[in-house]
Amino acid sequence: MDKISRILMLFHKFTQGEKINKTDFSKLNGISERSFDRDIEDIRNFLAEIHAAGEICFNKADNV
Repeated sequence: MDKISRILMLFHKFTQGEKINKTDFSKLNGISERSFDRDIEDIRNFLAEIHAAGEICFNKADNV
């Protein structure tokens, strides 16, 4: 899966209220956890640019 499709899938899951396990998602998509972090940062930047009220939070204890 390419980066754009992966980011759109993540964004869709977040809008549905899903929690996404960083390790599982990274393994499933054949990416590093650092790539996952960059994808999340891209989504955060997009939300900031459009002044959206939404927020993406990471729970270290659950890795989601």
